[in-house]
Amino acid sequence: MHAMAGLQGLNWPFAAVLLVAGCATLAFGICIEVASQVLMVPGDGAVKAIAQTGKWWMGSTKVAFDSTMVTIAVILSTLYGGLGTLTGLGVGTLVSAMLVGRFVNFFNRRVFLIERLARLSLDDETKAAGALSKEIQS
Repeated sequence: MHAMAGLQGLNWPFAAVLLVAGCATLAFGICIEVASQVLMVPGDGAVKAIAQTGKWWMGSTKVAFDSTMVTIAVILSTLYGGLGTLTGLGVGTLVSAMLVGRFVNFFNRRVFLIERLARLSLDDETKAAGALSKEIQS
């Protein structure tokens, strides 16, 4: 917390640049997490499952999912806190809900590393399945 204390009270343009950079960094991490087939956090796992089932772009599904979660948060905050309160919901939350998925789409389409990582994960999965079937047959 103390490391970020100097960022309090920044002017809006610089804060906006940091917000967009944070959204891009988060999106890149999500792309790597999903492409490498490692254990995912529940939110990203749900988005991946919905996107695969519906055959939609992961980033577009993430925007819809995050926007739905923000809408539910607004409704619950209004119901339990009253009309004048939106606890924990700010401009950064709204911007993040709209931007992270768009960055995910961008990275998945434009960064070759993500596709290569996904192919490596599939190759490893295929090799592991082949080794398992050989053990079972033995």
